[in-house]
Amino acid sequence: MRFILLFTIALSFTFSGYSQFISQPESVIPIIPHKIKVTHRATTVLVFPYTVLNDPDRGIDGLVAAKVTGVENVLKLKAAFNYLDTTSLHVFTSDGGIHVFEVTYDPKLFNTTYKIISQDSMMTIKKLAKYQKKSDVNEKELDILVNKVRHQKGFLNDDTRKYRMQLLLRGIYFSDDIMFFKFNIKNKSNLPYQAGWARLYLMDKIVSKRTSVQQLAIDPLYRDDFPYLAGKSKQDWIIAIPKTTIPDKKQLIFELQEDNGGRHLKISIQNRDLFKSRKIL
Repeated sequence: MRFILLFTIALSFTFSGYSQFISQPESVIPIIPHKIKVTHRATTVLVFPYTVLNDPDRGIDGLVAAKVTGVENVLKLKAAFNYLDTTSLHVFTSDGGIHVFEVTYDPKLFNTTYKIISQDSMMTIKKLAKYQKKSDVNEKELDILVNKVRHQKGFLNDDTRKYRMQLLLRGIYFSDDIMFFKFNIKNKSNLPYQAGWARLYLMDKIVSKRTSVQQLAIDPLYRDDFPYLAGKSKQDWIIAIPKTTIPDKKQLIFELQEDNGGRHLKISIQNRDLFKSRKIL
């Protein structure tokens, strides 16, 4: 009897210790799919709030999906034949979203266009992989940051004036590895102003006559549409770049050029300006 009791106790400790090494399953959060219908006689169009990335994942080949050239947030669907088994569709968008659909065939299709605004069938990659650190800010997160910058009160007053125009640097802001520049552009003339291009680049502070000008362009992560200013008007304009500082003997230049015109505005930004930048909260 004593042997049986000792054996039972030892066995219970063995299973108890073993169970500690068995990992518990993580919670699984189901994504409720949108229900949409397709037919072979007409095209179903899905309009997303952000750019559709790559090709969507289709459950079967009988479902044809294609992006629209020049319209990055639109996806066209159609059945390849006059029948289609119920299938799934996963669409990935630039805001980090995964949009899930249940697709069925309907020969008498009534609704052919869907605007995707509900969050019920979308879960961001950030939520699905909350322990995975992301170094890149997606399009949706960038939009949120830009909107915050747009409502920030300016604190800088560096400017340049020419052609009865004024280009004013109102503020520099940052969030993680992104730096935002907020400009205010004023048109003090009666003649409308349409910008044709804008750019930020690094160049030498002092350039010898015998030395060619070296410019290092900085690709923006975001910029507002090129501004249009009616006569006697003004507006703010935002551009975002990877966070940076300026090397010795260099300067950061922002240029704004009129479209089919000669009103060319340029402003120099120094390290002392960058060091005043404020964190976006």
